[in-house]
Amino acid sequence: MSGFLYFLPAATQGGVDFATLKKYGLAHIVDTPKQELIHRGCLGPENIQGVIVGAADRWDFGDVKNSDAITWKRFPKVVGPEGLSPWLGYVEANGLPVTSELARSIQLPGEPLSLADGNEWLVPIARDIEGNCKLPMAIDLDEETGEWVLSKVRAEYSKIWNHAIGYYTALTVAALAAREANEPTFKFDIPDGEALVVDALATNYRVSARELATLGVLSTGMVQAVADVLCDWGDSAKKKLVDNSGTE
Repeated sequence: MSGFLYFLPAATQGGVDFATLKKYGLAHIVDTPKQELIHRGCLGPENIQGVIVGAADRWDFGDVKNSDAITWKRFPKVVGPEGLSPWLGYVEANGLPVTSELARSIQLPGEPLSLADGNEWLVPIARDIEGNCKLPMAIDLDEETGEWVLSKVRAEYSKIWNHAIGYYTALTVAALAAREANEPTFKFDIPDGEALVVDALATNYRVSARELATLGVLSTGMVQAVADVLCDWGDSAKKKLVDNSGTE
């Protein structure tokens, strides 16, 4: 069995669709609202009756029926119907999923990055070093000319675009301060750093903070690494910001 499993406490067999996933905060586990889900009623963690859901290619009903074979992690601060939180699980004998099992059917271009879990993740580039948006854009009619024009970043990618803008703003403010102080290096805090990582990886993979924490994706320095890819900022680009000549 591949991929993660999800336990929806108090859900009923035959009543699991995209709307149900949204109620449990699990809309991210499918690529489209019409994606087929495999689910079975069972007794889940803490002996709660509910439904196990997954997008796995193969199911071993024995594993699903025997919840003791599954390692469970509760979704913190996520409350579903009847005040019950969903759970993330994986069959312990099969180990944790790898990135190929979590990849979305359509991924945005980016750069591969090895994170703390030892796997390589495709991190999307939202904004290049020239300031150009690299994300899919909505196209609208110009009210004056009637011509089709690029309007704004598509709604589903607005989070990572806002992260990219926030990161670039914090970086340039710190870099300009370092230039004025004639300092060769600078430090700054990345706004909403952990959320940046989650939203960046969730663009190309069926994950949220719960899945990434279970996989052990984050460690010291990983937020900076992901943010740098998201904004196409390497060490040489940062150096130019504090170099009065504008060159390396």
